[in-house]
Amino acid sequence: DKAILSGFPMEYLSVELSNDVQSEYPIGKKEKRIIFPHRLAPEKQLEIFNDLSKNMLDYEFVICQEKQLTKPEYHSLLNSSAMSFSANLQETLGICQIEAALLNVIPLCPNRLSYSEMYIPEFLYPSEWTKNWSSYQENKIKLIDKMYYLLTLEQEFPNKINEYMQLQQKKLQPFITCDNLISVL
Repeated sequence: DKAILSGFPMEYLSVELSNDVQSEYPIGKKEKRIIFPHRLAPEKQLEIFNDLSKNMLDYEFVICQEKQLTKPEYHSLLNSSAMSFSANLQETLGICQIEAALLNVIPLCPNRLSYSEMYIPEFLYPSEWTKNWSSYQENKIKLIDKMYYLLTLEQEFPNKINEYMQLQQKKLQPFITCDNLISVL
């Protein structure tokens, strides 16, 4: 009862995102693209993303760090994408996935690390599916099915994804402002 969720003062993020993106990509109108917005580091498990790209040929898979994008270019690419994928083994906040959610891009995350507290169940998959390469291989079909399920909702049932996005954005609010800490002080 003495712990206080402080949040991280990121009120600027919504303004920055709205300045950097065009509004021509609402829910249901996103490109058939899945992005990997993370650093190219072993704990981000890029090899899983690359393998998924070989199994989901009807979607473009983009590794953002290989593009050398400016921040506005990155935000524009993110905004037009259908999904932002994570298989991270280390994550303390996950600004990339927060940005995705704020732009109504599906933020698919493992149910571990900071993601467990910050994301609604619809955007989480069981942690064991990507805890390592062999576990991923055993669960690849389940992960692909989860991805296709959400991507189909985005294309064919935008009202449902919109409902999920609104819940997601509401859930993120205490983490992306420090209002709670300020009110307690």
